[in-house]
Amino acid sequence: MITNPLGVDIHTFFALWIVAISLVLYFIPLIAAKSMNHPQTLAIGVLNLFAGWTFIGWLGALVWACIRPAPRDDSNGGRPFVERISKPISPSNDFDISAALADLGTRRTT
Repeated sequence: MITNPLGVDIHTFFALWIVAISLVLYFIPLIAAKSMNHPQTLAIGVLNLFAGWTFIGWLGALVWACIRPAPRDDSNGGRPFVERISKPISPSNDFDISAALADLGTRRTT
């Protein structure tokens, strides 16, 4: 029996190296997402962990990790965009819906 200086059987030593290299290759999508500070790193890791054993799941996780999402426009403080009408809507009965719709129509064309 051949042993290395650590006293481990050489076949066990190579088997452990193969397992370590296989794990690194399996988690390449997660490593890529983490190294690029992808905002969806956790989701990519979950996809890679549970569906990465299929080639399509692994390839999907890798493509997702390499695609940079479009930057968000936080000029409105992170709230969803709502187009504002120039006149405030009041709960009174004198509200003119046709004027509000006309104002909205002119704002969309500009």
